[in-house]
Amino acid sequence: MNHNCIEEFVHFKNDPDDPNSLSRNQIKLMDADPTGTLWIGTEGGGVNRFDPNTEQFTRYRAEKDDDGEEESKDDKTEENLKGEEEKYRPGQTANEDTKVKEDEHNRLSSNKILSILEDHAGTLWVGTGAGLNQWIQDKESFKN
Repeated sequence: MNHNCIEEFVHFKNDPDDPNSLSRNQIKLMDADPTGTLWIGTEGGGVNRFDPNTEQFTRYRAEKDDDGEEESKDDKTEENLKGEEEKYRPGQTANEDTKVKEDEHNRLSSNKILSILEDHAGTLWVGTGAGLNQWIQDKESFKN
């Protein structure tokens, strides 16, 4: 036993004023990918990706909480806002009937995370209370 080794625990928790903190303190499960990135599933807070180099979290959430409430603006981070701009179907004018929210399919299906698994091909899968979600690495978003 090496008595000269110094070990310490770092306590990460939600800070409502810091969008790079953990989204919720109720952790359900975790998985590490081959790069050392931690994927953390929470009870009602979606998935958090922890970068050990920067010690910051990126939050991935469903558009609505499981109780049907819209995600608050405070919960939205720059990462969540990617793709929130409205897109239009080709060849049609921009009116309320033709608008398509690009983020309809690139968010989690639910914020209640039940499982996280990386398959043999390196694809990350997240099971929620409302279905299965696949991480699309090059788009840094989820497909559900």
